[in-house]
Amino acid sequence: MKKWILASTLLLAACSSTSGVSYYQLPAQPAVTQVAQQQQVLVVNPVSVADYLSGTGLAYQTNDVEMVLTQQNQWVDNLGSQLTRTLTANLTHDLPGWQVTPTSASANDWQLNTQVERFQGRYDGKVVISGRWLLTHGSQRWQKNFELVLPQNADGYPEMVRVMGAGWQQQAAAIAREVTQIAAGQS
Repeated sequence: MKKWILASTLLLAACSSTSGVSYYQLPAQPAVTQVAQQQQVLVVNPVSVADYLSGTGLAYQTNDVEMVLTQQNQWVDNLGSQLTRTLTANLTHDLPGWQVTPTSASANDWQLNTQVERFQGRYDGKVVISGRWLLTHGSQRWQKNFELVLPQNADGYPEMVRVMGAGWQQQAAAIAREVTQIAAGQS
Protein backbone atom coordinates (compact mmCIF):
# COMPACT_ATOMS: atom_id res chain seq x y z
CA MET A 1 0.00 0.00 0.00
CA LYS A 2 2.83 2.40 0.88
CA LYS A 3 4.46 1.74 -2.52
CA TRP A 4 1.20 2.53 -4.31
CA ILE A 5 0.78 5.82 -2.36
CA LEU A 6 4.40 6.79 -3.05
CA ALA A 7 4.07 5.94 -6.75
CA SER A 8 0.81 7.86 -7.16
CA THR A 9 2.24 10.86 -5.26
CA LEU A 10 5.28 10.93 -7.55
CA LEU A 11 3.08 10.59 -10.63
CA LEU A 12 0.82 13.46 -9.52
CA ALA A 13 3.84 15.65 -8.75
CA ALA A 14 5.34 14.92 -12.16
CA CYS A 15 2.07 15.67 -13.96
CA SER A 16 1.49 18.92 -12.10
CA SER A 17 5.01 20.23 -12.70
CA THR A 18 5.08 19.49 -16.44
CA SER A 19 1.91 21.11 -17.71
CA GLY A 20 3.46 21.60 -21.12
CA VAL A 21 2.64 25.31 -21.12
CA SER A 22 5.51 27.73 -21.70
CA TYR A 23 5.20 31.39 -20.75
CA TYR A 24 7.01 34.23 -22.52
CA GLN A 25 7.76 37.88 -21.89
CA LEU A 26 9.47 40.43 -24.07
CA PRO A 27 13.24 40.65 -23.41
CA ALA A 28 14.66 43.07 -20.86
CA GLN A 29 15.00 46.65 -22.01
CA PRO A 30 18.00 48.99 -21.77
CA ALA A 31 18.87 50.51 -18.43
CA VAL A 32 17.15 53.83 -17.88
CA THR A 33 19.31 56.85 -17.13
CA GLN A 34 17.76 60.01 -15.78
CA VAL A 35 18.77 63.51 -16.80
CA ALA A 36 18.84 66.16 -14.08
CA GLN A 37 16.70 68.74 -15.88
CA GLN A 38 13.94 67.54 -18.16
CA GLN A 39 13.01 69.85 -21.03
CA GLN A 40 10.00 68.09 -22.53
CA VAL A 41 7.45 65.60 -21.20
CA LEU A 42 6.30 62.69 -23.39
CA VAL A 43 3.29 60.78 -22.10
CA VAL A 44 3.20 57.19 -23.38
CA ASN A 45 -0.44 56.16 -23.29
CA PRO A 46 -1.25 52.43 -23.03
CA VAL A 47 -0.50 50.59 -26.27
CA SER A 48 -3.65 49.15 -27.79
CA VAL A 49 -3.51 45.83 -29.62
CA ALA A 50 -5.78 44.23 -32.19
CA ASP A 51 -8.48 42.06 -30.62
CA TYR A 52 -6.83 38.79 -31.64
CA LEU A 53 -3.65 39.83 -29.77
CA SER A 54 -5.45 40.58 -26.50
CA GLY A 55 -5.53 36.94 -25.35
CA THR A 56 -2.74 34.98 -23.72
CA GLY A 57 -1.62 32.88 -26.68
CA LEU A 58 1.18 33.88 -29.04
CA ALA A 59 -0.05 34.58 -32.57
CA TYR A 60 1.39 32.50 -35.39
CA GLN A 61 0.40 32.75 -39.05
CA THR A 62 0.48 29.24 -40.55
CA ASN A 63 -0.14 30.19 -44.20
CA ASP A 64 -1.31 33.15 -46.25
CA VAL A 65 -4.82 33.16 -44.70
CA GLU A 66 -4.70 31.14 -41.45
CA MET A 67 -3.73 32.33 -37.98
CA VAL A 68 -3.44 30.28 -34.81
CA LEU A 69 -3.23 31.44 -31.23
CA THR A 70 -1.06 29.01 -29.33
CA GLN A 71 -2.38 27.26 -26.25
CA GLN A 72 0.90 25.81 -25.01
CA ASN A 73 2.96 28.97 -25.61
CA GLN A 74 1.51 32.01 -23.87
CA TRP A 75 2.37 35.51 -22.78
CA VAL A 76 3.17 35.69 -19.08
CA ASP A 77 1.41 39.08 -18.95
CA ASN A 78 -1.04 40.99 -21.12
CA LEU A 79 0.71 41.84 -24.42
CA GLY A 80 -0.55 45.44 -24.46
CA SER A 81 0.92 45.99 -20.98
CA GLN A 82 4.26 44.46 -22.00
CA LEU A 83 4.40 46.61 -25.15
CA THR A 84 3.61 49.75 -23.12
CA ARG A 85 6.29 49.02 -20.50
CA THR A 86 8.99 48.21 -23.04
CA LEU A 87 8.07 51.18 -25.25
CA THR A 88 8.30 53.50 -22.24
CA ALA A 89 11.68 52.04 -21.21
CA ASN A 90 13.08 52.28 -24.75
CA LEU A 91 11.86 55.84 -25.27
CA THR A 92 13.30 56.87 -21.90
CA HIS A 93 16.65 55.49 -23.07
CA ASP A 94 16.41 56.93 -26.61
CA LEU A 95 15.15 60.41 -25.65
CA PRO A 96 17.72 61.94 -23.30
CA GLY A 97 16.52 65.28 -22.00
CA TRP A 98 12.90 64.15 -22.09
CA GLN A 99 10.79 62.92 -19.23
CA VAL A 100 8.94 59.85 -20.52
CA THR A 101 6.01 58.93 -18.30
CA PRO A 102 2.70 57.06 -18.35
CA THR A 103 0.80 59.98 -16.79
CA SER A 104 0.23 63.54 -17.90
CA ALA A 105 0.98 66.45 -15.61
CA SER A 106 0.28 69.37 -17.95
CA ALA A 107 -1.78 70.28 -20.98
CA ASN A 108 1.52 71.18 -22.65
CA ASP A 109 2.82 67.58 -22.50
CA TRP A 110 3.43 65.63 -25.69
CA GLN A 111 1.12 62.57 -25.98
CA LEU A 112 1.96 59.31 -27.78
CA ASN A 113 -0.78 56.83 -28.70
CA THR A 114 0.29 53.56 -30.31
CA GLN A 115 -1.82 50.83 -31.89
CA VAL A 116 -0.35 47.43 -32.79
CA GLU A 117 -2.25 45.52 -35.46
CA ARG A 118 0.18 42.64 -36.05
CA PHE A 119 2.69 41.15 -33.60
CA GLN A 120 3.17 37.59 -34.76
CA GLY A 121 5.39 34.87 -36.09
CA ARG A 122 4.94 33.64 -39.64
CA TYR A 123 5.23 30.30 -41.46
CA ASP A 124 8.23 31.51 -43.50
CA GLY A 125 10.39 32.05 -40.41
CA LYS A 126 9.75 35.76 -40.10
CA VAL A 127 8.19 37.99 -37.47
CA VAL A 128 5.73 40.72 -38.45
CA ILE A 129 5.13 43.86 -36.37
CA SER A 130 2.83 46.56 -37.69
CA GLY A 131 0.57 49.34 -36.56
CA ARG A 132 0.52 53.11 -36.24
CA TRP A 133 1.37 55.81 -33.77
CA LEU A 134 -0.09 59.25 -33.19
CA LEU A 135 1.84 62.07 -31.53
CA THR A 136 -0.05 65.11 -30.29
CA HIS A 137 1.13 68.37 -28.82
CA GLY A 138 -1.57 70.89 -28.10
CA SER A 139 -3.77 71.00 -31.21
CA GLN A 140 -1.07 69.59 -33.51
CA ARG A 141 -1.04 65.94 -34.62
CA TRP A 142 1.47 63.72 -36.40
CA GLN A 143 0.69 60.15 -37.41
CA LYS A 144 2.78 57.40 -38.95
CA ASN A 145 2.18 53.79 -39.92
CA PHE A 146 4.90 51.20 -39.36
CA GLU A 147 5.61 47.66 -40.51
CA LEU A 148 8.60 45.49 -39.75
CA VAL A 149 9.24 42.05 -41.23
CA LEU A 150 12.23 40.49 -39.47
CA PRO A 151 13.89 37.09 -39.99
CA GLN A 152 14.26 34.59 -37.18
CA ASN A 153 17.78 33.14 -36.86
CA ALA A 154 16.51 29.86 -35.41
CA ASP A 155 13.29 27.90 -35.05
CA GLY A 156 11.09 27.95 -31.98
CA TYR A 157 8.95 30.24 -29.88
CA PRO A 158 11.80 31.55 -27.67
CA GLU A 159 13.59 32.85 -30.78
CA MET A 160 10.33 34.26 -32.16
CA VAL A 161 9.77 36.23 -28.93
CA ARG A 162 13.38 37.47 -28.93
CA VAL A 163 12.97 38.77 -32.50
CA MET A 164 9.64 40.37 -31.54
CA GLY A 165 11.40 42.12 -28.66
CA ALA A 166 14.24 43.32 -30.90
CA GLY A 167 11.73 44.52 -33.50
CA TRP A 168 9.73 46.43 -30.90
CA GLN A 169 12.95 48.03 -29.64
CA GLN A 170 13.81 48.98 -33.24
CA GLN A 171 10.37 50.54 -33.66
CA ALA A 172 10.75 52.50 -30.40
CA ALA A 173 14.06 53.91 -31.71
CA ALA A 174 12.31 54.99 -34.93
CA ILE A 175 9.57 56.71 -32.90
CA ALA A 176 12.23 58.45 -30.79
CA ARG A 177 13.94 59.79 -33.93
CA GLU A 178 10.61 61.10 -35.27
CA VAL A 179 9.69 62.71 -31.92
CA THR A 180 13.09 64.41 -31.78
CA GLN A 181 12.72 65.77 -35.33
CA ILE A 182 9.14 66.94 -34.77
CA ALA A 183 9.97 68.62 -31.45
CA ALA A 184 13.00 70.36 -33.02
CA GLY A 185 10.72 71.75 -35.72
CA GLN A 186 8.40 73.17 -33.05
CA SER A 187 11.12 75.12 -31.23
